[in-house]
Amino acid sequence: MNMEENIEYQSIGELEEKIRHIQGYRKMYYRVRRFIKDVPYNIRKVKWFIQRGKRGWADCDWWGMDYYLISIILPMLKELKKNQHGHPADLTEEKWNKILDEMVEGFEAAERVLNDEYVDKFQPNWFENNEKLTKETLNKCLEETKKDQKIFKEKMKVFVKYFFGLWD
Repeated sequence: MNMEENIEYQSIGELEEKIRHIQGYRKMYYRVRRFIKDVPYNIRKVKWFIQRGKRGWADCDWWGMDYYLISIILPMLKELKKNQHGHPADLTEEKWNKILDEMVEGFEAAERVLNDEYVDKFQPNWFENNEKLTKETLNKCLEETKKDQKIFKEKMKVFVKYFFGLWD
């Protein structure tokens, strides 16, 4: 008896129940499988947590130091701007806020470069639709990347100039 014959003799309800049972089994199987495969990674995450506590950074942080520094500096600058209680003595509060905005703008530009946020902007859903990237898209991405790198370099000068004023 082949599969087609077997389906003919079952009711739709029984067939739907078997499909639900198989789908439930697959969901559970893949959850357990993912958990087991993640054990070594989770052990490393514990190690990295301990390293951060002891020395302030973990091995995984210097593997991608650019990403790590952006993930630390950008939120800290935003928080300083939002909750500051003072500013450098040689600046007014208004001027200091503008300087902080410039720093944030520079680090946001760097974040866009690191995350390569341009492709979906110019060729939406290219990955989901399994499309090849066009030369036009790649050229536009290159232009945007260069613009953001220029913004970052300009704003880094501001960051360096006022580095010792980053306190509250």
